[in-house]
Amino acid sequence: MAALLVLLGLILIVPSLSLAPFTTKPSVFTSVHNYVRQPGPLWGNLKVPLPTNTWYTNLGMAGENTIAEYPYITRTYTQGISVCYPDVTVSPDGRHITSPWSDDFILTNSQLNGGKINSSDQMTVEYNWISQTNISMKSMRVPGSPYISLNVTGQTWNITSQASFVSINGKPISTDVVISGTQFEIVTTTQTWILYVLGGAANIFYFNPAPKVEWIMISIPFPYRSVFRIANVPTASAAKVLDSYKDVIPTKGSVDVKFTCSGSPCDGTKKAAETATIIFNWNPVDAYGNKTTLPLLMMALPHHVDSVQPNTVSMILDKVYTTSKGPLTGFVSSGSWSLIENLTSVDVGFFPPRPIDDDKLSVLITSLQNDIQNLQTLDVDTYGKGKFMAQLAQLVLVSKSVGREDLFTTALANLTNNLEPWMNRVTYRDTFLYDLTWGGMISANGWLNPDKDYGNSYYNDHHFHYGYFTYAASVLLKYNPNWKYKTHILDLIRDFANPSTQDPYFPVTRHKDWYNGHSWAQGLDISQDGKNQESTSESINAYYGVALYGDAVGSPYIANIGKLLLATEIRSTQKYWHMQPGGGVYPDQFAQNGMVGILWSDKADYQTFFGPRTEYIHCIQMIPFVPISEVVLQPMEWAEFEWGVLSLAYGTPGLQDEWKGYMAQAQAITQKENGWNVATLLSDRAFLHGSSRTSMYWWIATRPN
Repeated sequence: MAALLVLLGLILIVPSLSLAPFTTKPSVFTSVHNYVRQPGPLWGNLKVPLPTNTWYTNLGMAGENTIAEYPYITRTYTQGISVCYPDVTVSPDGRHITSPWSDDFILTNSQLNGGKINSSDQMTVEYNWISQTNISMKSMRVPGSPYISLNVTGQTWNITSQASFVSINGKPISTDVVISGTQFEIVTTTQTWILYVLGGAANIFYFNPAPKVEWIMISIPFPYRSVFRIANVPTASAAKVLDSYKDVIPTKGSVDVKFTCSGSPCDGTKKAAETATIIFNWNPVDAYGNKTTLPLLMMALPHHVDSVQPNTVSMILDKVYTTSKGPLTGFVSSGSWSLIENLTSVDVGFFPPRPIDDDKLSVLITSLQNDIQNLQTLDVDTYGKGKFMAQLAQLVLVSKSVGREDLFTTALANLTNNLEPWMNRVTYRDTFLYDLTWGGMISANGWLNPDKDYGNSYYNDHHFHYGYFTYAASVLLKYNPNWKYKTHILDLIRDFANPSTQDPYFPVTRHKDWYNGHSWAQGLDISQDGKNQESTSESINAYYGVALYGDAVGSPYIANIGKLLLATEIRSTQKYWHMQPGGGVYPDQFAQNGMVGILWSDKADYQTFFGPRTEYIHCIQMIPFVPISEVVLQPMEWAEFEWGVLSLAYGTPGLQDEWKGYMAQAQAITQKENGWNVATLLSDRAFLHGSSRTSMYWWIATRPN
């Protein structure tokens, strides 16, 4: 038993992606301390660089905050933990998937007095409660585990619930009930739960001292140590499976990646990789703390089912648990899964896969000449300016594409002159700074004011903003490989795409959630619905920019990491943001909207942070339109359905030209000439916030006929 307690509670575990760092050198930018938000005591034993955007960040923030560890959502209370298996529902208007919170199963001890994070890795986090006495509780939180695992020290523990208790192990609830054993089925008026007690029998007592005041007390024998595993029981068949695998416990996690190059295993540093195999490891132990090869039960999200290698898992539960991301599938394995991603499918380069239509060439060149001379933006923040830099970069590429070296020279100079001041605080105020407090890149304006640059110093949206700068710099470096700020851009990349804990200055893939497959944009802001991400297309653009940077500087390794992040982001985007009835993830009442606007840890919204208009919701998931967008905005069956929904925004009061321009590009995916006709009628007002007429024409003119 002692070995189990050590494995579950006392070892500081920080495994990571099994990849090399891009570099281990300090940032070349000026270093500062972040006074906007600092890590408090709940961050516990974690050291800088800290994981600001991970799924469990709420554990490090003050308050009783929610985290999602599918199939459950949990809250950490001062005296214990509350577990909710939510009743996932669709709002009456069909615009929201919700997981209403309820205190379904609460385990507490009055002696506990709060806690802190003890350790974390890419797949798990350990949170420990403490007290003034010898009472303690340690929790290993593992997304995908159908069990909540708790290592407890203390003789008595209390179970309460928002619902009323009905029976324990089939015996109707009464104060006369005293049950001994290692497994307790607890039925409430709403759900059925099982409490497993590993390492020795316990006694359960029921107390009901006053109307609507009741609890169940668990008493464990000397030396008052045990491991509790709590599981919701959605069906009778699930109960049998849960019983069978209760003794095999995930204790830590890691994500390993193996590349193949030219059909053979490789480390990805010398040439372009064709595939990447992502290996999830949970390192299970048995009930006595010994490593075991007995099968481990874990739950898979829908995108895992599509990419998992069947020789590494066996399906044993099919869609018995539901989440806001769709049904879960139960896999048993030896403790690891292998998931494969095709990297050649996302290796699209800088240019579209087909030439510009001859009948559109002259219009495009006229627009190009005008934009090179006159393109401006009204935006001044890192997001708007980043989009503007990307548009300047596209003018460089279009100039090359149409063979106009005179325009190319001017466009490249414009890009250089606009991008370089951001690399040097002497010449530009809102440059970038290295944050010593959390370990990352922040903007100077965000450092001075938490409301600036979309909460940049809270680490919100870094991949969106820095992705645009990365894309623009990659174009510049393609044609000027000796550009003096190459390393500065690599620091921005390290902020959101660092692949290794061997880099002591940046966390591993800051935004990417490897279990969920996609990124979280929300940083250190607190939300009761966990993390969120709105614009997947801008997340994809960030990782596309990393792949292009690797190509531009001649680094296959950086390019391969970019494509790995890109492929996983696209898979999850197409699964959880792109939707249509019958898709298998969301109920048809919600899926009929065609596009998710904001995805949270425990809900999905058909809206945006800046408004509920149809064009906002759909087009924020499409911009910027770049060559990788052709891979993202498919299959055609979905694109046609989605356009049928989005097209309803045409003619609605308040439709702005900027968004009409994005709609024209979306329309061109399925109705090329109609999209072109709309685009040519747009006024210059459409291009004041990080878009250009030229890039719009270029996208439409290179769509397949």
